[in-house]
Amino acid sequence: MVAETRPQAAARALLDRGEQPIPLDPGLKYTRERGWPDWRVTYETLADYFVDARANVGMLNHVNVDVDLDCPEARALAPHILPRTHRIHGRGANPRSHWRYHPSPPLGIKRYDDPCPRDGKGRMLELLGAARRPARQAACWRTATSTPGMKTASPPR
Repeated sequence: MVAETRPQAAARALLDRGEQPIPLDPGLKYTRERGWPDWRVTYETLADYFVDARANVGMLNHVNVDVDLDCPEARALAPHILPRTHRIHGRGANPRSHWRYHPSPPLGIKRYDDPCPRDGKGRMLELLGAARRPARQAACWRTATSTPGMKTASPPR
């Protein structure tokens, strides 16, 4: 039996939580592959989709809204103004920068920018809903072995 790669383990954890994992190009927050919104990874097909051990793992956002807290002020304020959720994640230095909800009806994409940006960083937060969400905005879990520029193998059709 072949050992499970880090992306496969991350994808399995998403499946365990009822989420739909999507393989992303290594070092990137998106995939260049066509048709990704229609992919449906299962426990049985997981190894077919997550071939590259350096791939990132994204999540298909079909019924959720992801409150993406882009600045320190938004992350500090979130626990005081956002509804409670057990679906909080992030990466690196900002492990609690994404708060996920199941709104009804589903939301689209809405961006809120700082009216007084500093250091060229003007985005405060984004509501990333299910409505026609592009791949490059898929939530992303980087693996420790991500390598920029490496393309993943094409998933089965």
